[in-house]
Amino acid sequence: MAGYGPNDFARWLRQRRAVRASQAGQPSSNWDDFYEDGRPVEFDPNRYSGCLRGIVLTILLVIVVLYMFTCGPFQGDDTTGQIGSNTVATSATSGTTGTSGTTGTTGTSSTTSTTQPRRSFSDPILAGILNLLGVEVDPDSPEVDEIADLLDDFIDSISTQMPAYRGPEIDITRAYLFSAVLTVAQADAAFNDSAFECGDTDPVVVCVTDPLDVAEGPLLVVAVQTAADIPTASTDKSYVYSLVFDSNGDPGNDWVGNPPFDWDFFIGSDRWYQAVYSHQNGEWALTATQLGDDTVPVPAQPSAVRVVISGDWVIWFVPEAEIAAFPGALRPVTFAHDGAFTVSTRGGDVLGANPTEPLVAPPADPVPVP
Repeated sequence: MAGYGPNDFARWLRQRRAVRASQAGQPSSNWDDFYEDGRPVEFDPNRYSGCLRGIVLTILLVIVVLYMFTCGPFQGDDTTGQIGSNTVATSATSGTTGTSGTTGTTGTSSTTSTTQPRRSFSDPILAGILNLLGVEVDPDSPEVDEIADLLDDFIDSISTQMPAYRGPEIDITRAYLFSAVLTVAQADAAFNDSAFECGDTDPVVVCVTDPLDVAEGPLLVVAVQTAADIPTASTDKSYVYSLVFDSNGDPGNDWVGNPPFDWDFFIGSDRWYQAVYSHQNGEWALTATQLGDDTVPVPAQPSAVRVVISGDWVIWFVPEAEIAAFPGALRPVTFAHDGAFTVSTRGGDVLGANPTEPLVAPPADPVPVP
C-alpha cells in the first residue's frame, strides 16, 4: 500500500483535534473531512510510513554530511594534526623528531632527504671477522660482488669421473668478493699484532711458513661459504681449500692441466694458494705457488696471505703486492680425499660449473671507508 505524504498527515491531525473537541463538549466546525462512512478516522501509522522513513533518512544524511566536513579527511592526517598540511612524515625512517609537526604549523609542503644506514653482512661469523678487519662493508654496494653457486654440483678433475665424495663441507654455496684499502693501524691490528694470529685455532688462521707482514694499502677479500661447517680437526679425511688467480692477466702462461685431468681445478690460473689439512698429522699449512713463463710451478713463494676458517666460511685476505694485475681474476676451489688422492674417496667443487669456465673478476674499486 502506498504511503501517505505530509498533507495527509496534517489533515489527520486536524481531524483528530476536532474529534477530541467534540468529545469534550466544545464546538467545532467542518467535521465532514474526518468522517468516513459515518465513523471517525483513526490514525494508522502504516499509512504514513513513507513520510516517517523520509524524515529519518533526511536526518541521517545531515549527520553524514556534518561528519565529512568536521571529522573526515579534510581535517589533515594524524602525523601533523594541522589542517591542510602536505608534509611527508619522515620520523619513522630518519629518526627525526617533530619534523612533520613543525612543517604542518606553517602550512608548507616539504620532504626530508635521509641517508640510509650502511648494511652489514647478516651472517654473524662473516660479520664478526670483517669487523675485526676494521673495515665497514655494505654487502649491497657496487664494490661488493656476491656470486651464488649451485648445491650438490660436485666434480672430479677428470670430467668423465663421477666424484666419489660429496660432503657438504666442500660444496660451495656462494662467495663475496671485494677489496679494501687498509691503513697501517688496520693492517697491524688485524694481521701483524694481531687479531688473526698465524696458527690460531679459534678461528683457524693459516699462513705460509715464515709469513710476511700485511702492509698498508689494497687488500683483496674473498669469503667462500660451504653448505656445512668445515671440519678443522678431522681424523679420517684430508682437505684442500684453494684460491687460484690469473695474477698477471696473461693467458699465455696459465695452467692447462695434464691428461687425463681435463677438469684440473687450477686450469686458467698462474698463482695458487692452498690451505691444506692433513688428517694424518692433524695440522693445517698454507702453500703459495707461482707458475713461471714455462708454466712450471714454483712452490714455496713468500707470502703475506692469511686464511681464516670458521664455521662454514673460508675467508682469504690477499695483499695487492702479490697480484700483478690486482685484484686479478680468480677461482675458489674445495677438495677432499683420503690422504692419497684416491679416486674412490675424492671429490671437490669450484665456484661455477667446472674449471673450464673463465675465472671470476672481482670489482676493481675498493669499498669506501667511512
